[in-house]
Amino acid sequence: MGMAVMNRRGVWFAVVLLCAGWLGIPSRSYAYSRNFTIFNDTTGVINSVWTSAFGDKYWHRVTGLANLAPGQQSSVTFNRPGPCIIQLRVTIDGVNHDWTNGFNLCSVSHITIYYNTSTRNFTARYH
Repeated sequence: MGMAVMNRRGVWFAVVLLCAGWLGIPSRSYAYSRNFTIFNDTTGVINSVWTSAFGDKYWHRVTGLANLAPGQQSSVTFNRPGPCIIQLRVTIDGVNHDWTNGFNLCSVSHITIYYNTSTRNFTARYH
């Protein structure tokens, strides 16, 4: 009797999961290839680049990328799978600039950091 109840619960759980997928309830996506290229289209030097899982408060420095001069680009390569959506922190001339809304690296392969001289704001564009 106990086994039949567990089987019914398992069936109900599977039905709930299927319905969630049909209704478009998001799940956390993971990918093996989250690599991207970052391009410095500012007037300052990008000292470092940091990533974090979306909603995570801990930042992880991208190794091998330092002092990216204006007009230069660099590849960012991940050596293991992880979440598609990441946050980005770029340190330019010693000042951190964070994009915490997230970038979907499952569909983005190029991120360009811009500086708007009239508004004095940094922005990131991607494709």
